[in-house]
Amino acid sequence: MATRKTSNKGGNYRGLHVSYKCDSQIQSESANYEAVFIKVLERDPCVVAYYDQPIAVGRRHIDFKSLQTDEKIRLYEVKPYGKLLKEDNLEKFDMWHSFCLDKGWEFWLVSDLPAHDPKGVLDSYKMFILPAGNELTNLKFLTPFSCNSFYSDLALQRVKKLFKSRGCIRVGELVKELSETQGTNPLFTIYNLIYHQHVRFDEKREVINLQTVVELNSAKKELIFENVNKRWKNWHPELAKKMYMDFLRKE
Repeated sequence: MATRKTSNKGGNYRGLHVSYKCDSQIQSESANYEAVFIKVLERDPCVVAYYDQPIAVGRRHIDFKSLQTDEKIRLYEVKPYGKLLKEDNLEKFDMWHSFCLDKGWEFWLVSDLPAHDPKGVLDSYKMFILPAGNELTNLKFLTPFSCNSFYSDLALQRVKKLFKSRGCIRVGELVKELSETQGTNPLFTIYNLIYHQHVRFDEKREVINLQTVVELNSAKKELIFENVNKRWKNWHPELAKKMYMDFLRKE
């Protein structure tokens, strides 16, 4: 849980985001950085749970903490490209990096662009670059379709058969094929499939539309329309429970 509340004093952005994965609200302090990264964490199938402002050392708070499916714990500091090499931020990065090394955790920097860093000051840190362009547009559009209410068992079976017989299909054609399925909105069902990466297209190349060609993600063993967190817990129920409780206790 967060160790402090975010503030919008002085005109700073403050946002609350519903997390189906964590069954809670997650806070952000920047619309273009932290809010986007929350969407990334929510969708990432390797993230079991995550929290905002989870830990403070002195008066300095880290932005996010996550539990991964490989049992690793990560701390993330989110900063715009232009602030990565500021001296006060470098001191903070070094503090958090050392803190994580002592605990056996991972420290990650999150930014919108790689820093121009000819001296390699940031080379010792893992870096995640936020999605941009078409990829970001698709992420924002698909996020509302993440919950489990946009599918039916009948629609699931029809989707499997369609991809098995045809390989790649346009979104609009899928909508027509599923339009006779009872108890589901076919377009919302397709968006749910794409959000959970069971059905895929090149999200960097184009913005999703009815003409977008999609295919079944062969990396997925089967289509399961549960959120990632619950699905992972179903696969490893006892281990997941122990890891989750340990995750909440560790600071």
